[in-house]
Formats: sequence, C-alpha cells, structure tokens
Amino acid sequence: MKTKFLTFFNALLTFCLTLLGFSSCNFMAEYGVPYAELEVSGIVTNQEGQRLEDMRVTVKQEGRQALPRTYTNHEGWYEEQGNIHWPTVDIIVEDPSGVYAPDSVRLEVTYDKTKVSKNDHWNEGKATVRQDFKLKKK
Repeated sequence: MKTKFLTFFNALLTFCLTLLGFSSCNFMAEYGVPYAELEVSGIVTNQEGQRLEDMRVTVKQEGRQALPRTYTNHEGWYEEQGNIHWPTVDIIVEDPSGVYAPDSVRLEVTYDKTKVSKNDHWNEGKATVRQDFKLKKK
C-alpha cells in the first residue's frame, strides 16, 4: 500500500513540475556565443622586396585558440579566414627555416553588420583586413 501511494505521488509530482516548467517558458531562449567573420590576407617580403615563400602565418585572438595556420605561397601571398569572438587579433609571421626574424601586429578590427543576415543573431559582422609584412634577417 505504501509503495503504491509513493509511486502515485511521484507520478503526480512529476506531472505538476512538468506543467510548471513548460508554463514558465513563454519566450524562446538561444544558446551560443557572438562571433564575427574575418578574412585576413597580405604579402610577406624581405627588406629587399623579394616575396617570401613558406612563411608561417598565424591569426590569434587574445586568450583564445588561433585560427588554423597558413603558409605563404610562391608569390609570398597568404590568406586566412574564420570566425573569431573578439575584435582584437594578432597576426604573427614566422620563418620555419630560421633565416628571418618573426614579426607580428595587433589589430582592432571593425566589423560591418550590414553584410549579415538579420536572422543570424550571433553574427556580429564581417571584416576584411589586408596586412603586409616586411621581414628582417636575423
């Protein structure tokens, strides 16, 4: 008898709490993190103006994981794109062979919200940045 009563009471309590939970949700909640779309490109040269191939380029956000690394092509050109969460980014260029000293720049990026769908609540905008580098020999 006691077991049947507890089973019935638990079922009734679960039903009431379920109704109470659904009735309190009269708005739509979204989960996520605001982000922005960033495209970074440029040319890496040495002091003589020669374009450098196979230089490692990293686009990093403060306190966050970097975008996938990219390398310059045979014309010294690099291009990287991805989603970021902060307006401040560091672009770091390194020579894996060790001939040239690394160089970096910190940028405050301004995003254009008009290029984003109005239904995308988390997208803060899009930005395109052109940043060239001139590396010095070590």
